[in-house]
This record gives sequence, structure tokens and C-alpha cells, in this order.
Amino acid sequence: MTQLLAHIDCLERYRFFQRLSTALPDHRWQLITGRLSLLRLARQDGFPCHWLRRGAPSLPEQPKAGLEQALAWRSPQHWKQLQNATWEALEALAAVDCTLLIWNGCRTVEQTMTRFAQQRNLKVVYLELGNFPGRLFADPQGVNAQSRLASRPEILDTLTDPVEAFENWRADYLARRQQPPQSAQVTRVNQRWWLDQLGYLMGGLSADEPLWKRAWRKWRARRQRIPASATIPTVPFVLYPMQVSSDSQLLFNSDVGNQQALQQASEYARSLGMTLCIKPHPAEPDPDVLPWLLAQSQAHGWLLTSAPMPQLLPHAEAVVTINSTVGLEALLLDKPLQVLGRCHYSAFTPKRLRQYLMSHLLPIDYFTADPITRAQADALLAHAETVQ
Repeated sequence: MTQLLAHIDCLERYRFFQRLSTALPDHRWQLITGRLSLLRLARQDGFPCHWLRRGAPSLPEQPKAGLEQALAWRSPQHWKQLQNATWEALEALAAVDCTLLIWNGCRTVEQTMTRFAQQRNLKVVYLELGNFPGRLFADPQGVNAQSRLASRPEILDTLTDPVEAFENWRADYLARRQQPPQSAQVTRVNQRWWLDQLGYLMGGLSADEPLWKRAWRKWRARRQRIPASATIPTVPFVLYPMQVSSDSQLLFNSDVGNQQALQQASEYARSLGMTLCIKPHPAEPDPDVLPWLLAQSQAHGWLLTSAPMPQLLPHAEAVVTINSTVGLEALLLDKPLQVLGRCHYSAFTPKRLRQYLMSHLLPIDYFTADPITRAQADALLAHAETVQ
């Protein structure tokens, strides 16, 4: 009966680990969180849960900075306090047989967990949404471009290639693509936000952007809606799906941002004698991005569209992306694809795409309340390895 330790930073994450614990009743569970609402909920449900609070001793060497610091959500001192509190909790709670369950791995708490595991030779498994509904990604080194799969895509070649099952899944997926994306299933309003704010006043350490700062940013972004056509372009076009400027994949896994990528995409479209069509990301948080995009589109003759991706992508002649999931969808539709950043699917062949979807990803739906089976949970833990 080994120990499993996870950080919970939102209600969806807690519900997922709660389902996983039900599938693994013979393991010892330990949760950590900086949110008072999740602390109370976990303890009410019988989970051992530790509250990350200010006051932990400073570390002689700080772990790698996380995504939040790169986005300047709070002061560098705040993130150091969170690193200190996380390290102190792990020293007190992580047993020698502990496996750390790390979601994504790019944020401050998760970066600290990775560094702790490296020092203590603990096993780690990194988890992320599996690009397509009903799938979960698990890897012993990281997610996306940081994963083992990204550095060794040939590991897919040893997996089964169920062609018929893939074609059936593909047909069903394409028929259901009018449904909202996975991101739309995230709970947008935290009904217990007041409890978390109280917890922060009591010394809890937030891993989130301050509410006032987030509200101000979103208010500014709403005031600057960009004029874009909702119809499909009638001319042959190369599609560039913009990623949000705060995307961890842009900040950590690419040497180009949206502005440089758009210039490269424009040159590629011109070389094909086609028009560049850009779909701005509807969740773009930076209010300065859209005015720049509008000015550049008018200057270069780019098309801007707000058409839904399920309708837009089949009409594209080719796709250029930094490392968006849309790139995988383009492969699914046999579209020519240019990848400008680092990602785990850049070396996928049609066969590897089938193996990835049908044999590598875990058939676990992160968002539903459906039980996770013991076989699925064991397959997830089979990805855990000692961090190098």
C-alpha cells in the first residue's frame, strides 16, 4: 500500500483525484492545497489534506519559477513563499514510498514537487487532458513538449494499431465536434470564492491570479472585441489558430510567440498562393493583442474569423500552429501541417496518430463523474517513474 500525493488547486482537480482514490482504495492518500474551500471539502470527505500557508522557512536554493511568476500574477516574493510552504509540506508528509501525481507540471507548486522528487528519488507521474474528449495523458517526464513521448515518439511504434476501432472513433468524434470544447466544461465561477479570500487573509497561499486583477483584465478585454467574420472564407486559405498569450505552451515550449508565428504563417500562405486566415482565441486575456492583430490584418490582407473551429478546419487547405491541439485535429483530417514550436505530436505519422489516440492515451474522462476502473487507475500509475 504505497502513498499517493497530489496538489489540488481547483474543484475539477479535486473531483478527479477523488474518483481516482475510489479506484485505488488500498493506497494511502495525501492532498495539499492553498485554498481553504478545497481544504474543508477534502477533510469533510475524509481525505488527509494539508493547507499551504505563509511562514515556512526559506529554502537555500529556490526551485524553478512557475508559470504564474512568468505571467507576473503576483510578486516574486509571493511565489518564493509558496515554494517554501510546498517544500515544507512535502518534507513532513511525503513517505519514502510516495508517488507524486503532478498535473501539467508548469506551475509553482508542481515545479517544486518535481524538484523535491528529484532530490528524494521519488516516483512521479505527470497528468494532463488528452487533447480529445474522454482521454487522459500520463507520462513519467512531463506533458506536451516536456514529455518522454515528445523526445521518443518511437515508443508508439510498439503499441497496437487498431485501425478499425480508430476509424469508428474518428467518425464518431467528427460527428460530435459541434459540442463545446473540453475547456468549456471548467467551472468558471467558484461558488466558495469568499472562503478562499478569507483563507488568504488567514495566511493561506494563493496559486492564482488575484481576483481584482483578473476582473480588470477581463473587463478590458471585453471592451476591445475585434471585428471578425463568422462565415467560412470563400477563397483558398491557410489557417492559423491563435493560442492565448498566457499559454504555458507558448511560454515554455516555443521560441516564437503569436506575432512572430503570424509572420511565418503569412509567408507560408503567400508561398502557396493562398490567403492567411486567423482565428483569434476567444479566451485571449491580453487586451493589447487584439488591436495589434486588427492593425496587422488590415496592413497585410489577413482574414479574421470567428467561425467555430469544427466548421472552419475542414475547409482549410493547410494549417500553421505553434503547438496548439488544433494541430492534432489537422492531422486527424489529413491536413498539411506546419508546427513552429515544440510539441509531442510533430513526428506523428498517420499510424502513430492512431496508436497515440487508441493505445497510448488513457480512456479516462477528466470531467465526468463516471467511476475510474481499477485497470485504468493501474495503467495510470504504470507511467510513474523516478525523476531524473
